[in-house]
Amino acid sequence: MKWVLFLIFALLAVGFYLIWKNVTVPEGLGVIRGRLASCPNKPNCVNSYATHTKQYIPPLAFHKIESLELIVKLLQEREDISIIKQTGHYLHVVVRTPKMRFRDDLEFLVDEKKLLIHMRSGSRLGYWDMGANRKRLEQLREDFTFMTEE
Repeated sequence: MKWVLFLIFALLAVGFYLIWKNVTVPEGLGVIRGRLASCPNKPNCVNSYATHTKQYIPPLAFHKIESLELIVKLLQEREDISIIKQTGHYLHVVVRTPKMRFRDDLEFLVDEKKLLIHMRSGSRLGYWDMGANRKRLEQLREDFTFMTEE
Protein backbone atom coordinates (compact mmCIF):
# COMPACT_ATOMS: atom_id res chain seq x y z
CA MET A 1 0.00 0.00 0.00
CA LYS A 2 2.86 2.38 0.81
CA TRP A 3 4.44 1.86 -2.58
CA VAL A 4 1.12 2.70 -4.29
CA LEU A 5 0.92 5.98 -2.37
CA PHE A 6 4.55 6.71 -3.20
CA LEU A 7 3.92 6.00 -6.89
CA ILE A 8 0.86 8.29 -6.93
CA PHE A 9 2.82 11.04 -5.18
CA ALA A 10 5.75 10.64 -7.61
CA LEU A 11 3.46 10.80 -10.65
CA LEU A 12 1.72 13.90 -9.29
CA ALA A 13 5.07 15.56 -8.58
CA VAL A 14 6.33 14.84 -12.11
CA GLY A 15 3.04 16.08 -13.57
CA PHE A 16 3.16 19.33 -11.60
CA TYR A 17 6.81 19.84 -12.53
CA LEU A 18 6.04 19.42 -16.26
CA ILE A 19 3.09 21.81 -16.05
CA TRP A 20 5.22 24.38 -14.20
CA LYS A 21 8.06 24.01 -16.71
CA ASN A 22 5.62 24.41 -19.62
CA VAL A 23 3.99 27.62 -18.34
CA THR A 24 7.13 29.33 -17.02
CA VAL A 25 9.17 31.48 -19.41
CA PRO A 26 12.68 30.00 -19.45
CA GLU A 27 15.49 32.07 -17.97
CA GLY A 28 18.15 33.31 -20.34
CA LEU A 29 15.90 34.33 -23.22
CA GLY A 30 16.14 37.78 -24.73
CA VAL A 31 19.04 39.79 -26.08
CA ILE A 32 22.35 38.85 -24.49
CA ARG A 33 25.38 40.87 -25.58
CA GLY A 34 23.55 41.96 -28.72
CA ARG A 35 22.50 38.42 -29.72
CA LEU A 36 19.70 35.96 -29.10
CA ALA A 37 20.39 33.25 -26.54
CA SER A 38 22.10 30.08 -27.70
CA CYS A 39 20.13 26.89 -28.08
CA PRO A 40 20.61 24.13 -25.53
CA ASN A 41 22.38 21.02 -26.75
CA LYS A 42 19.12 19.42 -27.91
CA PRO A 43 17.52 19.04 -31.35
CA ASN A 44 14.37 20.96 -30.35
CA CYS A 45 15.72 24.44 -31.05
CA VAL A 46 16.92 26.42 -34.07
CA ASN A 47 18.77 29.72 -34.04
CA SER A 48 20.22 31.98 -36.73
CA TYR A 49 23.25 32.59 -34.49
CA ALA A 50 23.93 28.85 -34.01
CA THR A 51 27.30 27.43 -34.96
CA HIS A 52 26.05 23.83 -34.85
CA THR A 53 24.74 23.09 -38.35
CA LYS A 54 21.72 21.08 -37.17
CA GLN A 55 20.51 24.03 -35.09
CA TYR A 56 21.32 26.76 -37.61
CA ILE A 57 18.60 28.50 -39.56
CA PRO A 58 19.37 31.47 -41.84
CA PRO A 59 18.13 34.88 -40.63
CA LEU A 60 15.52 36.83 -42.56
CA ALA A 61 16.68 39.58 -44.92
CA PHE A 62 14.75 42.84 -44.79
CA HIS A 63 14.71 46.28 -46.34
CA LYS A 64 12.58 48.31 -43.93
CA ILE A 65 12.60 48.68 -40.15
CA GLU A 66 8.85 47.94 -40.28
CA SER A 67 9.76 44.33 -41.08
CA LEU A 68 9.42 43.33 -37.42
CA GLU A 69 5.91 44.78 -37.47
CA LEU A 70 5.16 42.60 -40.50
CA ILE A 71 6.29 39.54 -38.54
CA VAL A 72 3.94 40.55 -35.71
CA LYS A 73 1.11 40.90 -38.23
CA LEU A 74 1.84 37.47 -39.74
CA LEU A 75 2.00 35.84 -36.31
CA GLN A 76 -1.19 37.52 -35.08
CA GLU A 77 -3.09 35.79 -37.87
CA ARG A 78 -2.51 32.58 -35.94
CA GLU A 79 -4.68 31.65 -32.97
CA ASP A 80 -1.96 29.76 -31.14
CA ILE A 81 0.42 32.64 -30.31
CA SER A 82 0.81 35.15 -27.50
CA ILE A 83 3.12 38.14 -27.64
CA ILE A 84 5.26 38.24 -24.51
CA LYS A 85 7.55 41.19 -25.22
CA GLN A 86 7.92 43.60 -28.09
CA THR A 87 10.37 46.48 -28.40
CA GLY A 88 11.66 48.35 -31.45
CA HIS A 89 14.20 45.66 -32.35
CA TYR A 90 13.15 42.58 -30.35
CA LEU A 91 10.09 40.32 -30.32
CA HIS A 92 9.32 37.34 -28.08
CA VAL A 93 6.20 35.27 -28.71
CA VAL A 94 4.98 31.95 -27.36
CA VAL A 95 3.35 29.35 -29.60
CA ARG A 96 1.17 26.59 -28.19
CA THR A 97 1.31 23.25 -30.00
CA PRO A 98 -2.13 22.10 -31.19
CA LYS A 99 -2.52 18.71 -29.56
CA MET A 100 -0.53 18.70 -26.34
CA ARG A 101 -0.57 22.50 -25.76
CA PHE A 102 3.20 22.59 -25.20
CA ARG A 103 4.72 26.04 -25.40
CA ASP A 104 7.58 27.00 -27.72
CA ASP A 105 9.41 30.34 -27.50
CA LEU A 106 10.05 32.31 -30.70
CA GLU A 107 12.38 35.29 -30.68
CA PHE A 108 13.33 37.81 -33.33
CA LEU A 109 16.07 40.44 -33.26
CA VAL A 110 16.58 43.13 -35.90
CA ASP A 111 20.15 43.87 -36.99
CA GLU A 112 19.78 47.15 -38.88
CA LYS A 113 23.45 47.31 -39.89
CA LYS A 114 23.38 43.95 -41.67
CA LEU A 115 19.72 44.22 -42.72
CA LEU A 116 18.86 40.92 -41.03
CA ILE A 117 16.26 39.66 -38.62
CA HIS A 118 17.76 36.93 -36.46
CA MET A 119 15.43 34.16 -35.32
CA ARG A 120 15.32 31.61 -32.55
CA SER A 121 12.64 29.02 -31.86
CA GLY A 122 12.91 26.49 -29.06
CA SER A 123 10.72 24.05 -27.17
CA ARG A 124 10.38 24.44 -23.42
CA LEU A 125 9.91 20.71 -22.80
CA GLY A 126 11.29 17.54 -24.23
CA TYR A 127 14.32 16.65 -26.25
CA TRP A 128 13.21 16.23 -29.87
CA ASP A 129 10.47 18.25 -31.58
CA MET A 130 10.25 16.34 -34.89
CA GLY A 131 11.46 19.48 -36.67
CA ALA A 132 8.46 21.58 -35.57
CA ASN A 133 10.47 24.69 -34.66
CA ARG A 134 12.38 24.67 -37.94
CA LYS A 135 9.18 24.10 -39.97
CA ARG A 136 7.44 26.95 -38.16
CA LEU A 137 10.23 29.43 -38.92
CA GLU A 138 10.58 28.26 -42.53
CA GLN A 139 6.83 28.78 -43.04
CA LEU A 140 7.18 32.25 -41.52
CA ARG A 141 10.11 32.94 -43.89
CA GLU A 142 7.96 31.93 -46.85
CA ASP A 143 5.07 34.15 -45.74
CA PHE A 144 7.40 37.04 -44.91
CA THR A 145 9.17 36.82 -48.27
CA PHE A 146 5.84 36.74 -50.08
CA MET A 147 4.59 39.81 -48.18
CA THR A 148 7.78 41.82 -48.74
CA GLU A 149 7.83 41.09 -52.47
CA GLU A 150 4.39 42.62 -52.99
